[in-house]
Amino acid sequence: MPDKAAPRRFALMGIMAVLIPGVFFRVFHLGSLFFNGDEPFYQIRISYQSLSYLLVNNNGPLFSLLVHFLLPLGRMEIMSRLVSVISGILILFVAYKLGKMLFSRAEGLIAALFLACSHLLIFYSQQSRSYELFTLLAMSTLIFLLRAVRTGRTRDWAFFALGSTLTIYAQIIGIVILPAFAVYLGARWMERRKASLKELPPPPARRELRTFGLWTTGSVALAALLLLPCAWVKDMFISSLQRSVGAPSAGAAITPAFISRTLHFQIAPTSSILYLFTMALLLAGAISLFRKSRSTSLFLVAYICLPWLFFVAARPRETTITSLYRYLMFILPPIFLLAARGLVMLSALVSEVLLKRRGAADRFAGRWILGLAVLVMAAGYFSGLGDYYYQDFWRQGSFQWDRAAARYIQENARRDAVVFLDYYPVSSTTLILTPLARDLVSGEASPPVREDYVRPAESRDAIVHVVEWNFFELYVASRKIEVWAVTPRDPEALDSLRAAMAGIPDGEMIELERNIVLHFKKNAEACAEKLAALADVLLGLPQRDAVLLRQRRLLAAKMFFMTREAGEGIREIEAYRRVSPDAADDARHGGGWIERNLGRLLGFSPPALRELYETRALTETQHVAFLHGNNLLATGRLDEAVIVYDEVLSLGSAFDDKILPRLAGAAEAYEKAGDLAKALSVCEMALGHAPRSGDFTARVEALKKKTGRAGAGL
Repeated sequence: MPDKAAPRRFALMGIMAVLIPGVFFRVFHLGSLFFNGDEPFYQIRISYQSLSYLLVNNNGPLFSLLVHFLLPLGRMEIMSRLVSVISGILILFVAYKLGKMLFSRAEGLIAALFLACSHLLIFYSQQSRSYELFTLLAMSTLIFLLRAVRTGRTRDWAFFALGSTLTIYAQIIGIVILPAFAVYLGARWMERRKASLKELPPPPARRELRTFGLWTTGSVALAALLLLPCAWVKDMFISSLQRSVGAPSAGAAITPAFISRTLHFQIAPTSSILYLFTMALLLAGAISLFRKSRSTSLFLVAYICLPWLFFVAARPRETTITSLYRYLMFILPPIFLLAARGLVMLSALVSEVLLKRRGAADRFAGRWILGLAVLVMAAGYFSGLGDYYYQDFWRQGSFQWDRAAARYIQENARRDAVVFLDYYPVSSTTLILTPLARDLVSGEASPPVREDYVRPAESRDAIVHVVEWNFFELYVASRKIEVWAVTPRDPEALDSLRAAMAGIPDGEMIELERNIVLHFKKNAEACAEKLAALADVLLGLPQRDAVLLRQRRLLAAKMFFMTREAGEGIREIEAYRRVSPDAADDARHGGGWIERNLGRLLGFSPPALRELYETRALTETQHVAFLHGNNLLATGRLDEAVIVYDEVLSLGSAFDDKILPRLAGAAEAYEKAGDLAKALSVCEMALGHAPRSGDFTARVEALKKKTGRAGAGL
């Protein structure tokens, strides 16, 4: 007698298999991740303001409203991301529900597992941005429409209209989904005209179209009224209209190659094979659904494709194009759902072809083939976290910023400032502290630092967020803002620390129980100069931690190249090279049990992670050293410029194509000045870094003939 409860148990086990990784990776280190990217500027600062300010200054009103009311309820790092976390988890249930409606439990569970492991969905589940909520609402609206068409009930149509309104209010881009809904209803109407259905038909198709039109018009009108106060939406519409009517060539074109690259990044950034396999399965799943229901198949394909066609026709701004991977994140659930359907079909076909028989054994083999394929694909999607998420964000969460030090700085910092945490791996990042207050006026949310801002006395909140190095170099380094540093309390280093800070103008030292806080107050010195002084202080302390010492040396090299003579920066790079951590040093900084094992799972050992962070810092050092060399070259200090360029080239190949032409120019300048020995030396140095360069090879041979020797050093 068959066990009727077996399918339920299988479904329950499948749901748990999806939820365990899905929930864990969305809550892991949620409260200890620093804010980053656009979070502080376009979400936290705005949501912190008054309701009237928020309704005018935002680009995702619904999400901002929810965050606005959640912020007072708990820790800002958690409350500001709570909507995204919950939305990310609910997306898994919605995907399962949609798969069950269109296919079976199997497709729903597979799609939900793929979404649970999707690097993009995991990332934005832990971000205070509206994309996860938008994806949830868009998928829910899709289900509401399917249900309304099947039942014809007014209640279901009302849910569809509400979902459409909220989707557009969460992101104005939600309006591009509505044409896909119209395609679905239109396809159903065409099906009804061609043939009558054998089963009891739902309400006439023409009435469906009319009902859809009325509810959709009402939802769009309501969303437009809600968005009316939003200045960002007005600006977007006006600028889009100007580009499309007045200057259509002003926008940027979206090519098929760009669409493919974006989908590749959304689906499987680390594996081209997995990406192509997913797209092939998507096509197979769409064909399978087409045989069952043409209108539904066209609906899902239109849901995936029409938003792209909209942007192709709209020719948006370049900044919009670079963000399309996240704006169009809502197409991932149907992509994975159709791929799941294609995978189920493929596994059944493979098992039938290989075993050439039917029956229980065939079904059993098919399940094993399907299960293995699902696990391999899920692991492939998850591997996207390696480069995109784990190395930059979760490892920061492995260091829990000391609450006492964090509270002291957040409460006492009255101005925007740079924060340096003298802990691995956080010391490899650049952090900005932004005091929060409800005193912004329109347009003040986006500036990264406000040099003359002073926080009102009644405000005690502040956020710390990560900025990219080029962002720091352009907008922060030259500003006369404060610097706060937190370093571990070492009894043996206290006297040295006190003496060093006593010699720094406008510097103070605050001793806490477990940490020392160093404060470089606002004065005439630029931020980079204060960080250089901080590097001097830290390098003057007793050094016992090789890993941390290497990061301090790299901090000094960057800051010295920005503020001092090249020789000091080069000296720090050479000192960095002389410090060699051993396995015990790396193991000591490997993080907790979860971090270590997650690192192994994603292919990051402690030495590999350290090398990754140091490579990023070395690239930053190369950048400032390259600029320093350019300044020397422009002022005619050729000898020094060549030495700096040689050092930059020794750090890696990132600047080869920029430096080699400058070395060629320097060699030419030496040759014109009659110093053939130095010209030859420069060309030989360049040839050492670019041995296949025919130009430098020819120059070296010509100069050797002129000088009659093998070259001399500078």
